[in-house]
Parts: sequence; structure tokens; C-alpha cells
Amino acid sequence: MTCSHRLARTRLFTALSLGLGTLGAAPAIVHADDVILRPPASGRVVVQDSGGSHLYLRVDDATTNNVFVPTVPGSTAQQVLTCLSTDGQLGPCLSGAGAGPDGLTPLTGAGGAVGATGATGATGATGPTGPSGATGATGATGDAGTGATGATGPTGPIGATGASGTGATGATGSTGATGPTGPTGAAGTNGVDGAAGAQGIPGLNGTAGVTGAAGATGADGAAGPAGATGATGATGATGATGTVFTEVFASATNTIGSLITLVLGDSKVPLPTQNLSGVTSSANTDFTVPQNGSYLITYSINVTAALLMSACVYIDGTCNATLNFTSALSLSSFSGQSILNLTAGQVVDLRLYGLAGAATLQGGAGARMSIVRLK
Repeated sequence: MTCSHRLARTRLFTALSLGLGTLGAAPAIVHADDVILRPPASGRVVVQDSGGSHLYLRVDDATTNNVFVPTVPGSTAQQVLTCLSTDGQLGPCLSGAGAGPDGLTPLTGAGGAVGATGATGATGATGPTGPSGATGATGATGDAGTGATGATGPTGPIGATGASGTGATGATGSTGATGPTGPTGAAGTNGVDGAAGAQGIPGLNGTAGVTGAAGATGADGAAGPAGATGATGATGATGATGTVFTEVFASATNTIGSLITLVLGDSKVPLPTQNLSGVTSSANTDFTVPQNGSYLITYSINVTAALLMSACVYIDGTCNATLNFTSALSLSSFSGQSILNLTAGQVVDLRLYGLAGAATLQGGAGARMSIVRLK
């Protein structure tokens, strides 16, 4: 290190020697503040190569703009940026760090060149001439010119001598000729200018220039607030009176797992759990409809073992073909659904039929039938 102050160099050498001597004597830990480099007043600290021809680092005795690393600008370009904190600490740059005065705000590039001036639109037609301004005040009268007095005319001839005695007075001689006109007097001072006339009516606008090309469509604006609720519309006309239907239905189930014995070819299925409206029930098996109409009838039967038998809904003791479930195989489940036209008083029941024997209904979902009047 080159230094122009002997005292500063001696202190640095002594500090380095003491530090190195301490390191050589024992494996003590030396902290960064154990060696301090201070430039002399208005001086500097420099780091050079071994030959003293290249300057690597220079620190001036100043509060700002005092650190120089001359070899960095000429070094190989690198990919990773290095940034300074507000207290001068070096380190990698934060994501999004800029180069503004606060180290965070990106610098704004120079403004682009001003675009060429658009062509001048056609000149509008000249507006009509405004009304004439009021006549200015009359200027002051100029000084009157004084003409020279004309010469005296010649004396008229002496009249003839009158007769003796007092003669009549002779006639008056004629008036002499008028003398020449005197020179024109100097022009009077100009009068004050009259007030300016009122402004004329503006001329008509010129023809509009050709419409420029449409700009790109802007982004959709944010949705506006919901509009106020509109007034309630007028009440519509009353509709025609609809057909009145009486609510008629029956829903009946067997969930207790009843044993059903087939006697003489068929046997009614008991349905003791019932929900009825209009329809009446007897013996937990027979259901009588109260009105004429179309009825939707649905049923299902589930037994504990597959048997060679069939199921059907009977109307007044006769199996209805559309609700007959039959098979050549042994089955454990039977079901059907159909719409029938029934008259008031007809009786509906659900039966199993086939070979003589016994069938046990499943518990919970053993059998069910519903009868609903549609119209």
C-alpha cells in the first residue's frame, strides 16, 4: 500500500503486525473490526497489483462518492445483478428491484419522438361580413383660412355737368371686380377614431375531415351497479277457471314380513300400513275408489325365497292384464304399474297366485301398492 503519510502507514503496519502476531501465537478468533483502515484527512486508501501499475480499489476520505473500483467496467459481463441497500451493503438484487433514486422504482425511459403532425383539415367557408361599426365622432373644425382682401375697383367716369343750378346727383359707379381667393387654410387635426364595430357572425364550419381509422376496442369497463327495481307490472287478466279435482289416493304397505298361504290358486296380500284420502279400505286388502276417473296404480312384492308364482292387481275380482306379472322361472320379486279408468265403487286388491304353497314377505320392504287419481 502506498501512503504519503508516514504516521498513517506506521499505524497500519503496527496493527497488521499485532494482528498477525496474535494469530501466530494462538488460534484466537480475529473479528472484522480487529483491523481498521483509515485514510488520512483529505487522503485515500488504495489497493494495487504487486507491481503498483494497476489500481484495484480506492476509498477517499469523503462522506459520499468515495468508493471506486476501476477494473469492474472493463471486466467480463455477468448475469447476476448486485444491488446496494440504503446503508451501503452489497448483495443480490430483490425480485423487481429497479434503478430509481430509492432503489425500488424503475427508471422511466426517455419519451418517444413526437409523432408527425396530422394533415390540416379543409378551411371552413368564410362567415358573412359583420355589420358596419358605428360612425366615428366628427373631427375638430380646422382653422379658417384668411383670404387676402381684393383690390379696389377703378373709379367710375365723372358724370356730365348738370344744368345750371343744382344738377341731379350722378349715378353710383359699378362695384369693382372680386379679388382673387386667398390660399386654403391648413387642414384641421383628425378627429378621434370611432368605436370598433360589433363582431361579425362567425362563419360556417368547414367540411369535416375524413374519419380516421377506428381505434382498438378498449377493455371492458367494470360492471355498473344494478339498476333500481322497475315498477311492478299491471296484474294480468284472471285465467279461466280450472277443473277442480278432489285429492284421491291410497298408499298401503306391508313391512312386518307376513306369511301368505296360497289357497285355491291365489291369495290376497295384506297391506296394513295405510295412508288414505278419499279411498276406503276393508280387511287391509280391499280398496274402494270414490270417483270415476283415471288412476295410476303401482305395486311391488318381495318374498324371502324364489318361488314359481305370479302377482297381479285385481279389479272387482278380475286380474287386470296390464298389471299382471308372470314368469316361467322362480322369482322373489314382482312389480307392475299402469293407468286404468275406474268407476266409483270399484274395488282394487293385490294378490299372489300359482302353485299351492306359502310365501313369506321380506321385512321392511315386503309389499306395497299405491292408487292415485289423475283426473
